[in-house]
Amino acid sequence: MSKSLIPKDAAELVRQSGALVKRGLELASLTKTQEAFIPEEDCLRLTQRKRTLTRSIGPLPKEFEQGKTANPHDVNSFDVNRWLTEVYDSIQLNNGLTLDYVYAFDAHGGEPFLYARLKSAPPFETVEDLFAAFSIVRPEMLLGDEPTATLCKPFATALSFSPTSKGFFQFALFCMSARRFYLYWHSNYNDRKYILTREAIHFCIENRIGDITTEEQNLLRTIDPRPRVRIQGTRADVSLLCFETNLGYSRLRVFLRWPNAFERFEDERIIKPHSALLY
Repeated sequence: MSKSLIPKDAAELVRQSGALVKRGLELASLTKTQEAFIPEEDCLRLTQRKRTLTRSIGPLPKEFEQGKTANPHDVNSFDVNRWLTEVYDSIQLNNGLTLDYVYAFDAHGGEPFLYARLKSAPPFETVEDLFAAFSIVRPEMLLGDEPTATLCKPFATALSFSPTSKGFFQFALFCMSARRFYLYWHSNYNDRKYILTREAIHFCIENRIGDITTEEQNLLRTIDPRPRVRIQGTRADVSLLCFETNLGYSRLRVFLRWPNAFERFEDERIIKPHSALLY
């Protein structure tokens, strides 16, 4: 029978049936448990892009440091949308939205808090406005607050990515590190660096980052630094090797839920610290 002889309602049923089969296959693929390592060349390219952008951000604007404003649109400051346009190529903003932030400053430190808004909507003027809108309790002291589901929700829910190992990896790294700029005083306590390649491992060993002993150097040589992504249904956990001056070397596990939820992270200590940051 030619297509022209198929009744319109029957043709629509065929179309809907095909769409349901396609959706069923997509859902079936999401229920399988998958585990994969992110290729080192992908990690190297992302690391280079991230390093290039970070170096271009510049110093903390004096207006933030002096407490004159919390709104980045009042000063010549970093555009956080550049994280997505220049670094994280597997993450997109949903239509009509833009990333933004307000700067929090007090006697102990200073750091940005990210959120997303409609492009047509005015930005928040203060961090209190942002926290009130999203029911966030302001930290007693600004010490480089770690990512939490509450702190990530104002911006994470505006993002989209495919439920692949690369998509989950980039979303995890973005949530963990997107606020690490314009840090002031005690907010620098969290100086986490991600070790994603063999080249980064060699750098840590050759420069004895963390004052590691010979035994600890040998231990690092045995570690595969590639991020590991385990996907089960709509949930995933991403394993990342990292170093912090105050915490030493550890393996982070970042727990996510597709389409765009950061849930929590856990860390497993590999090498204890030998020194500490003092401010």
